[in-house]
Amino acid sequence: MGKIKQGIFGGVSGKIGNLVGASWKGINYLRTMPLSVANPNTAAQQTQRSKFGHAVALSKIILVSVIKPLLDRFASQESGFNVWIRNNLKNFDIEGVIDNPHFVNSAGKVTGFLNAGFNYPPDTYQLEITYQNNTGVGDALASDEVYGFCYNSVQKTVGLLVSHATRENTQCFFQFDEIIAPGQDIYVFLSYRRADGTSVSNTESLLAV
Repeated sequence: MGKIKQGIFGGVSGKIGNLVGASWKGINYLRTMPLSVANPNTAAQQTQRSKFGHAVALSKIILVSVIKPLLDRFASQESGFNVWIRNNLKNFDIEGVIDNPHFVNSAGKVTGFLNAGFNYPPDTYQLEITYQNNTGVGDALASDEVYGFCYNSVQKTVGLLVSHATRENTQCFFQFDEIIAPGQDIYVFLSYRRADGTSVSNTESLLAV
């Protein structure tokens, strides 16, 4: 039995015919129950499912270290995970991450990175990212925290930050599970976040070769 809360203009809970009332994040909504479930399998739908599967797989790797701290607080009536998938699905194809990806991990007005560069000795698991301390430029603070991830387009592996870093540190390190071979293209995606989590920078990308 369905119940109408707060009069006819309130939310609905339970079932009314083939309608189901529910609430999510304080938002009341109705959805219909399908009479049957179709499972179309056209080539275009297979491609879309593959892209979505690859996007979800990567998002799980960076969910705690990147997506939640950079997007959850600023997502309106949805999760940071959903925002990230919607913004970045275009960066995938049926094989996985496409070349020259441009991931959106954050979108904000905090002053970004200055003169970011990279260094990785041969046969190492770590990629060092260096950058200039531009504290005082615009709204840049020395305590702004570094977030991001790296993607090795050859080995198809992900590198995550191994230690806390701030704007004034001028360097940070990303750790891979496999040794980085010389000459491989590694895409680096960097963001700053205020120490109190109230604002972020836009995502900045760097190609390390």
